[in-house]
Amino acid sequence: MKRLFSSALILSGLLLGSASTLTLSPAVLADTGKSTNSDNTLRLERIISIAREKQPTMRVINTFESTFQGKEVDQVFYFLPKDKATRIMTVDSLSGKVLEDRPYSVPEKRTTIPLETLITQLREKYSIQKIIRTRTAQQDGRDVRIIIYVDKLKQQRLMIVDTKTGEVISDKARKLS
Repeated sequence: MKRLFSSALILSGLLLGSASTLTLSPAVLADTGKSTNSDNTLRLERIISIAREKQPTMRVINTFESTFQGKEVDQVFYFLPKDKATRIMTVDSLSGKVLEDRPYSVPEKRTTIPLETLITQLREKYSIQKIIRTRTAQQDGRDVRIIIYVDKLKQQRLMIVDTKTGEVISDKARKLS
């Protein structure tokens, strides 16, 4: 769900045009005094003020919407300078109740499968005769290896493989132009 914040509208208007040409619709002007959005969820400013009540010295790094135990929530990712710790606070978007405040730990980085091992596994499963080129990329937030190869029918194919699991995401004939 996307939210529309009046302050974001005002800021974007200031960035896009001069302040003298900024005009706001009556609906936006009337909406600036409310503490909730049209779907009764709390505005970002209110969520941050709730978080600051719990942790007054926090430095907000990022905020994002999520679901937690089946509820629509806002999560505030923040840093505590005194403790030199990063934390995530989960706030119920409807009631403003703090559901969780926990330390943030960087997810463990999984190692990638070496190219030689990956190719050996793929040669066994697919009819790879010759590998033309490989490169790494990111697709949908995960690291992938793109492999262009020639199969036993002498047709060029493009395969996309997850570098961490070895899962073949896609394998299709390559269109030559």
